[in-house]
Amino acid sequence: MWLEVDIEHRLTAAGQVFDLHAALQFTQRKVVLFGPSGAGKSLTLKAIAGLLKPTRGHIRLLDRTLFSSESGVHLPPQQRRIGYVFQDYALFPHLTLRQNVAFGVTRGWRNAKRGDRLEGVEKWLQALRIDHVADALPHQLSGGQRQRTALARALVTEPQALLLDEPFAALDHHLRAHLRSTLDQVLDEAGIPLLLITHDPEDVEVFGQQVVRMADGHVVP
Repeated sequence: MWLEVDIEHRLTAAGQVFDLHAALQFTQRKVVLFGPSGAGKSLTLKAIAGLLKPTRGHIRLLDRTLFSSESGVHLPPQQRRIGYVFQDYALFPHLTLRQNVAFGVTRGWRNAKRGDRLEGVEKWLQALRIDHVADALPHQLSGGQRQRTALARALVTEPQALLLDEPFAALDHHLRAHLRSTLDQVLDEAGIPLLLITHDPEDVEVFGQQVVRMADGHVVP
């Protein structure tokens, strides 16, 4: 088991209450969290990444406790060694593709310069076949190239796990199939565990070594 999650969290907005109770144990390297919009999938992913502090419970990745309400542990995102790719990719519009990827390893007050060449960055640019557009800005890239940039930025940190939030939702059908294949190959070569959330059955077919279904904030059979 590489990831154990047992958390509770309550959200209140506009007079509506949503209770999340995610009790999950991931035993396979590629896991799909599957369910309709509003099921609590993204909230669960954010809690694992450290972007949401649950009300109570615990999260353990491999041999490390990332969150425990009982012990008072709540590691910040940068200490969790987790790669997270947002649904909208969250690229910096003023940085080139190469600089966006390098941001994953040069965090702080200084961004990588346009002329910088970092070994880990170049490795992932080549692995994801975006090295030929590395000096372009995000608005000059296709949707697939932006997605690969976000993936490279997550992978360059050498994470212990990769979290993907609806990674193919904004792409056309043909490109989805191509990038699913590319990602599957890259993850097999790197040996990195994957947790992917989706409502697309084709994602389940490709990546669902273990499939966990959620609805209304809970895991369902």
